[in-house]
Amino acid sequence: MAAGKRRPTTVTDIDRQIEALKEKRKQLQAKAAERFAKLAAETGLAALDLDDDTIRQAFQELTTRFRHPAHDAPRAPTGPADQPAPQP
Repeated sequence: MAAGKRRPTTVTDIDRQIEALKEKRKQLQAKAAERFAKLAAETGLAALDLDDDTIRQAFQELTTRFRHPAHDAPRAPTGPADQPAPQP
């Protein structure tokens, strides 16, 4: 094949890419689930006797809080950049 020329993408190539992306998505979802489970255990949420609907509603409220924070409400720190600078 001449330099600079690519062979045409085939349906099989696309199918392989789709399968690879599905696997990557599955791994990312598993990693996120492990992260949330760990945080739930660390904070005591996992030990509470709550039904799934109650927990789902709390997560939805939390999502709304961080997606649309009130302008006058203090925002929770989310990382090192949100930490106050040390005083000299």
